Amino acid sequence: MKKWLLNTKFLIIIGVFLIISILFMRFLDAPLKNEICKNGIVSYELAKDIDSSKNILNSWNCSAKQSAKYSLFFDFFFLLNYAVFIALLIYRTRYRIRKWFIYFIFIAASFDVLENGSLLTLLNGNLNQTWSKLAYYFASIKFSLIVLCLIYLIFSGSVIVIKKLK
Repeated sequence: MKKWLLNTKFLIIIGVFLIISILFMRFLDAPLKNEICKNGIVSYELAKDIDSSKNILNSWNCSAKQSAKYSLFFDFFFLLNYAVFIALLIYRTRYRIRKWFIYFIFIAASFDVLENGSLLTLLNGNLNQTWSKLAYYFASIKFSLIVLCLIYLIFSGSVIVIKKLK
C-alpha cells in the first residue's frame, strides 16, 4: 500500500492549496458577476446556447474578459487540486466501490479541461454554437460527477462516524 496516500500531512497540504485556490478563483470571479451573469464563471460554463454565451460575453468589459481568461487558465491548476484532494478522501474510505468514485472524480477533471478549452475558444472570438454546447455538456457532467463523489464521501463519512459511535 502506498503510505503517502494515507498521509494526513499530505492531505492537509493539498487541502490548504485547495482553500487558497478557491479564494483566488472567487477573486477572479468577482468582476464577472452582473445582472446577465449572476453566477459569474459558472453562468458562463452553463450557458446552454450561443445566444446565452454571447449575452454573457457582451455583458463583460475588457477587464472582466481578462479576468475570465485568467480564471479559466488558473482552473487547469484548480481542477488538479480538487481532483487529487477528493480522490485522496475517497481513497481513505476503504470501501471496494471507492475505485469507481476515484475514476469519476478524474473523469470530472478531464471534462473540466475540455470545458475550459471550449470556453476559451468562445472567449477568443470563435462564437460557434458547437463550443457553447460542448462547454455546457462538459460542465453539466463535471458538476454531476463532483456532486456524486461528494455524496459518496458524506455517506461514507456518516457510516464511519456511526461505526465509531457504537
